Order: sequence, then structure tokens, then C-alpha cells
Amino acid sequence: MPSEGRRLHGFTVVSRGLRLGRQLIVPAILGGASVGEGFGAAAQWTLVILAIPSLAIAVAQWLAFRYRLEDDELIIDSGVLSRRRRVIPLDRVQNVDLKRSALERLAGVAELRLETASGGSDAEAGLAVLSLDEAHALQAELRRRRAAGVARASGAAPDRPDGAGRDAIGPQERSVGSEPETLLELSFSDLAIAGATSNEAGLIAAGLATGVEILDDLGGLRQIDAWLESVFTQGAALGITGALLIGTALVVGFIILGWLVSIVATVVRFWGFTLTLAGDDLRREYGLLSRHQSTVPLKRVQAIRIEQTLLRRPLGLAALKIETAGAGPQQRENAQGGGAEAYVPITRHSDVGRLVRAVFPDARFESVAMNPVHPVSRRRSFVRLAVPIVLAAAVTAWFDTAGLAAAALLVPAWFFARAQYRARAWGRIDGYAIVRGGVLTRTNAVIPDRKVQTLHLWETPFQRRWDLATLMIDTAGGGSAARAVDLHRPTARQLLLTLASDAEAARRKELERRPHLSR
Repeated sequence: MPSEGRRLHGFTVVSRGLRLGRQLIVPAILGGASVGEGFGAAAQWTLVILAIPSLAIAVAQWLAFRYRLEDDELIIDSGVLSRRRRVIPLDRVQNVDLKRSALERLAGVAELRLETASGGSDAEAGLAVLSLDEAHALQAELRRRRAAGVARASGAAPDRPDGAGRDAIGPQERSVGSEPETLLELSFSDLAIAGATSNEAGLIAAGLATGVEILDDLGGLRQIDAWLESVFTQGAALGITGALLIGTALVVGFIILGWLVSIVATVVRFWGFTLTLAGDDLRREYGLLSRHQSTVPLKRVQAIRIEQTLLRRPLGLAALKIETAGAGPQQRENAQGGGAEAYVPITRHSDVGRLVRAVFPDARFESVAMNPVHPVSRRRSFVRLAVPIVLAAAVTAWFDTAGLAAAALLVPAWFFARAQYRARAWGRIDGYAIVRGGVLTRTNAVIPDRKVQTLHLWETPFQRRWDLATLMIDTAGGGSAARAVDLHRPTARQLLLTLASDAEAARRKELERRPHLSR
């Protein structure tokens, strides 16, 4: 590349102008409405207020932006008023990902994102946007130079462009072929099932109902409002039974609508999902409108979570999430469940072991015997649920019979506490800890001993009364990778000592096998 650096693709002006326009949309609407000359004039003034500053700033940013690739560094110069230079050592680059929105796909351009080993606010650098050919070429070159830099630092042989010979950090050396290995491809039916069996349909339904109510208050649903009023009037004529049936039908209707929206959203987001193993990188590609190509180096993976929703468990389906070290801002934005990001949106339970061993080759966890938590945990969980129910029943009993209805909630509270107790368990296999929990979404966390950073023993005043404790296992992914809740206190203390000893032994073994890690 030229030493003075290169500019981004000209479409960057359009892309940045639209992004700036979205930030200015609220003041622009207020400014357009203040004109007071009707809707048409307000719309024209809104567009003017949006277009002029957005376009001017976008052009200035595009002209000021330069990037160049030197031997072992990527240098980025940016800034209109305040100039900024970022020097990114290529051996510190963790991910080199491509993202293409629907508009960028039409324009034949792409955004290239780089994540460094830092987890701070400057962990990401973006080149938005490049021509598609240039983005692919730069992505391949960055990956090649990053791998060569890591190989030089470790004293290993340089990698080939296909990833063969890359030195993985793990308990075993991985055999890598000349071509990337396809681990999983998801069809339309797979994604439809994923959307249908997620736990998001109820939340979407509630959001839809709230949106309809807001539109109704704003007068935007007069016809629907009149229809609903007619329906309720007819239902009231049938008495309490008719009103209950109509109310139930409306609730079921919103749930079905939320269920359909969940299916469509999942299909659109993960369309064409492909997971491949290239050297020691996991590569994913997915998306119908916005196309994503992302890479996760296996050495960054700290833990794997196997999640099964209430609907997926009887169907033998599961989703996999990974916890990674040094997650950048974009990963934290997309992360769910304490820093875990989507690895596989859905798969058959019979394939879970194979997919986990693509990351942790020696994780043979399928036949592990899980140990339940202390039986008194069931009583403690019920008491925690029962106290607010009893208080609510006592307060409402002064006014009407609603107190009896509140007290009736003690029955489902008991069953929920029982299910919570049965879900909580922990297990140990050679080199790994497994922690299970969750009622609506059952989660099994698989954590390698060598990835354990800190261990915490947590005892609340109520737990001390029952002689219980919670063991929290932290990794470099940030946050708690797993929580073994309500263990018998002596068991928790012994498990903490065992994990601490095994984690230290695993790290010493790793340093003996890979002495460059201590440098």
C-alpha cells in the first residue's frame, strides 16, 4: 500500500451521513414541526436539517481518514478538528471480521472490524467502508500477518494462509487439514424451530401489546379501538364467562403474534448460518439483510454454555454460547448471559459434544455424574418466593378477596422452588468443571481448569443460617462464568480448594509445554 495511506471507499460518505442523520432525527423533527406550515413543509424542513450537517460532516471525516498497512502494524489516521493516530500491532489483533448491511450489500462494499487483545473502549478499530474485493484481500492479509507475528513471538513455525500449522493453546495439539472444516450449517427449518422455541416470544408479545396501547392512546388505531369496544360490549352481554373468553383470546392472539415475530426475527438474523473451523479459528457467517462474517480465536474461549429452553428440552435441542477473553465493545453489545455470545443458535443435543470438542478437544462431559446441591436449597428457594406472596396476601386481604388469590400463588411457588432445586447441580471431569442451573432456560457451563482466573465463596446471611454457600467461578471473559448456588458449605469449601489446586496445576503444565507463554 502507498506510504501516505489510503482512503476508504466513496460510499463511506453515504454510510456515515445516514448514521449521523439517525442521531439528528429527533432535533430535526422538532425543528421541522416548529415551522408550522403543514406536514409537507415540516417534512421538507426535516430533510434539510438532516441532510446539510450530516453530509458535510461525513465528507470531512472521509477526507481526513487514512489507513496503511506496514510490516507488522496497521496505522489509522482520523479526525477532522483533533487529529488521531492509532498504531495497531498485528500480533495483538484477535478478530478480523466483515459486516455488510443490506445497503452495503447493494453497493458492493463491506465494513472491516478489528478487535485487539484489550477489552477496553479502544478494543475495536473499524474500516467502514471498503470495496468488497479490497475488504476480503485486506482481511486475508491481516490474518496472515497476525499469524506470522504470533508464530515469531512463540518461536513456532509460521502459519500457512489456510491456517495449517497454527499453534493452538490447549491441552492437546490439534490436527489441522489444508481446508477449513465445516462444523454446522443451519437450514430454514432449523432457524424457524430456533425462533419458535426461544423464550423471547412472551417478551415480544408484551412489547407488541404495549405498542398497540400507545398507538391507541395517540389516536392511531381508531378503527381497531372501535372494533375492540364492540367485541367487549358483546362479551359483557354474555357475562363474566364471555369477558374471560375474550380476554383470553386476545392474550393468546398476542402470544401467537409474538411467536411469529420471534420466528421471523431469528430467520432474518441467522439466515445461511455456517460455522467452520479454520486452523484454530472459529468462523461464522450469517444474516439475510445484514451479512456478518466473524472470527473467534479458540485460544480466547474461556467457557462454553449449553442452553436449553423449556420448549427445547423435550425436543432434544440446545443452543451454545461462548465466553471469550478481552471481549470488545461490539461483543459486549451483542453478548447475552453475562458476556456470553452466540456460538450456535440451535443444534441437536446429540451434536453438542462434537461442537464442544471443536473448541475443547478433550472435553468428554456427556457421561459425567452431576452432583445435586444441598436438599435444603429447595426449602430456601420456596421461602424466598413465599415471603413476598404472603405479604401481598396479607395487605390485599384487608380490601377484598384478592388476598386469597395471592395466597394461591404459594402452590406454583412450591413447584418452581422444586424445579429450581432439581436444575442446580455440579460435576467434575478430568480438567473441567461443569455447573448446571436454570428453570426456564437450563444452562450447563463447561469451564476448563486452565481458564479459571478467580474463585469466590459467597455466603448470604440466609445461606449461613442453612449452612449453604455459593461458589462463583470467574474466567478472563469478565463476569462470572458459572455460579454453583446453594452448595453445602463444607462441600463448597472443598470444591474451591480442589478447583484452585487443579487450575494452578493446569497452568503449570501449560507453561511447561509452552514456555514462551511465561515471557
